[in-house]
Amino acid sequence: MLSNDFRIHNFSERPMLPIQPTDRKWIKPSRGVVKINVDAAIKEGKMGLGVIVKDEDGFALGGYGCVKDMTFNSEWAKMMAIEEGVSLAKSLNFKRVQFESDNANIVNKINRRDQDITFLGQHANDIYKKLKSFEDVIIT
Repeated sequence: MLSNDFRIHNFSERPMLPIQPTDRKWIKPSRGVVKINVDAAIKEGKMGLGVIVKDEDGFALGGYGCVKDMTFNSEWAKMMAIEEGVSLAKSLNFKRVQFESDNANIVNKINRRDQDITFLGQHANDIYKKLKSFEDVIIT
């Protein structure tokens, strides 16, 4: 039967590939730590950066957003978003911060900055040096 051959897309049959439920929710930082979420998007020669700062109760303490008339690839845009988050955290005099990005590659580049000799890796190293001004910092 044709419907058995195409069960993946057949709504009357149980799917062959089970749907994996994912729990996506905001996770509180430790007490006394502010969480800084960063993101970036690129469209039609423009780049948008966004930063939001929340305390351990989820209360928004600040934020930043901008659109720049320049185009980079998505990794450079995400790296620039983290850099904007670091600048915002410094300007608000936070001492204990947790940065969160949805790009694991960029997070790994910053956490393993001494192993990457590319331009992006060197920029990650520069960001890491700026992070040393905080008492406690986590990048996830």
